[in-house]
Amino acid sequence: MAVITSIALPKLFSTSNESSFIKLRSDIATIQNGITNYRKNSIMKNLPQTLENLDEDNIKLFSNILERPIIATKEYPFWSKEDDYSYIFHFNSKNELEFIYNPTHLTFLCDTKNTLCQKVIE
Repeated sequence: MAVITSIALPKLFSTSNESSFIKLRSDIATIQNGITNYRKNSIMKNLPQTLENLDEDNIKLFSNILERPIIATKEYPFWSKEDDYSYIFHFNSKNELEFIYNPTHLTFLCDTKNTLCQKVIE
């Protein structure tokens, strides 16, 4: 039984981490698509292409760019908002990745020097 556990447990955690990366990649694509759509709509309506905040509160994240905001929970994996420009994706209790929103350039990026960020964008 110990042999089975020693083989199965790392695979279970690996699968869990992989599903977190898949969720994160999907969320990032959705968020970046929302920002792109905001920019395109602003151009079409001849409005300034600036967006000060991606949302209005710390619960319904990205509500200014997504029809269905991402709801902040405490169930891994989850998003949290640190301030108007900083968001954290929590993989588990030990691993998290920060994303910074730049309202001037309308970008939403993680630090590419971070190994988790490199894995996400590979």
